[in-house]
Amino acid sequence: KLILKELEEESGIHDPLVSSIRLKLLAYDSRVHAYELITYIELKPEALDIAAASEEYPEIFWLKIDEITPFLNLHKDSILPISQMLLRRKLSEVNL
Repeated sequence: KLILKELEEESGIHDPLVSSIRLKLLAYDSRVHAYELITYIELKPEALDIAAASEEYPEIFWLKIDEITPFLNLHKDSILPISQMLLRRKLSEVNL
């Protein structure tokens, strides 16, 4: 329930738009001395139209799988290292 609450607070996407949530890993971010719970959240297609910016995330947008690597390369200085690692790991799983 906590993950669903966070998702709704940060994006406006609520429970009925979530198909599944899978815990991927627990990571420690030594930069901020905090643990991060990493989950894969599968959304229903209509969630793409619902997502809205929040106080914490002033902009939300979607990338196609083949747009991720160019996006990471272009914005590497503004993306947290743990996020970069997770995205690259996911890309390697889908064999791009």
